[in-house]
Amino acid sequence: MRDPGSPAFHDAGSGQATSPTSRRVVENLAQAAAVADIHSQQLAEKARQLLKARKVISKVMPKNLFKDSAWDIMLELYLGAIEGGVIYVKQMIIASGERPATGIRIIARLEDAGFIERNSDDLDQRRVIVNLTERGRQAMELLLNGISERPDSLTEGAGKPLGFRQMR
Repeated sequence: MRDPGSPAFHDAGSGQATSPTSRRVVENLAQAAAVADIHSQQLAEKARQLLKARKVISKVMPKNLFKDSAWDIMLELYLGAIEGGVIYVKQMIIASGERPATGIRIIARLEDAGFIERNSDDLDQRRVIVNLTERGRQAMELLLNGISERPDSLTEGAGKPLGFRQMR
């Protein structure tokens, strides 16, 4: 048995006793967090590529032929959540490419389906902040993960429907 007074049992920064097991646990948790962060960044890159492709499509194809404003809003919100930015309703309306009334209706449908939430800005009550809900985040991760997999993998083991049909 090692002496608790030895350097192996003390954290150099705090001077508190640590064990090799607790150090391994902390190292494993840190490694798992790094892997999760890498996966998040990969999903964010997929979302960026999809947004870029959607912008190219909108320039090449006839107006409104290949348009899904709700998807554009969800992609923007997903990226905003990963990048840590605050996103306002006005930004989502602009990102959707729709007129304000149509953009608000799309946002309301996404909120009714439980994918996003709106909250007033504490600093400026005139502004409304939009965020993905946990359900919205999970749906986006499921979809973004499924993009590079078989199409039927999106529905395997997914359990109850996420409510996409409700948005029509």
